[in-house]
Amino acid sequence: MTINTAGAVLAGGRSSRYGLPKMFELYHGKPLYQYSLDAFKEAGIQERYIITNNQLADRFDSRLASIVIEPAPFSGPLFGLKEALRQVEPDSWLFLLAADIPFVTPEFVASCLKKQRPLWINRRLFLFPEAGSSRCTVFIILPACLPLTGPDRKSSMKALLDEVSVLYVDYPRVRKILLILTGPKTGNALKKRQAK
Repeated sequence: MTINTAGAVLAGGRSSRYGLPKMFELYHGKPLYQYSLDAFKEAGIQERYIITNNQLADRFDSRLASIVIEPAPFSGPLFGLKEALRQVEPDSWLFLLAADIPFVTPEFVASCLKKQRPLWINRRLFLFPEAGSSRCTVFIILPACLPLTGPDRKSSMKALLDEVSVLYVDYPRVRKILLILTGPKTGNALKKRQAK
């Protein structure tokens, strides 16, 4: 059975701890958000979206993915997820990545998809947490979860996780692959890696 999977990059945050829109920071000459899109493309995901807001939309390369504007900017990742889910067919899956993970690879994306396919019939949401952390930056989710993200929900992803059947998936080396830029400290670490 072939299950269609779309890819979406959440790229509408304030980056307040970082100090500027970090998804546009360059790593080896390429903006950070493009690494997630390239990983989707090279892993065979044809339907790709960037979920952002009207203040940032013009800065993205619309040749790489469809740009989807959040109606209420800076409302949190749950509302970005909601807009992403609205883009895909009800029987498709949505693979969600953050916009600031430059070490994500096509092999990682393909492996996540392959690893979960036998289990998809019983689940609505797969999370790939960072090692030793509850924070997740990779989601594979069904559009059937859309009603659970309704307007009365909080902006935190926890509101969704509390109500849906979730499978947490261990992935080797996930911390290295999913390095997230949260502030100047991680930004400096990225610059050091780039200099090597």
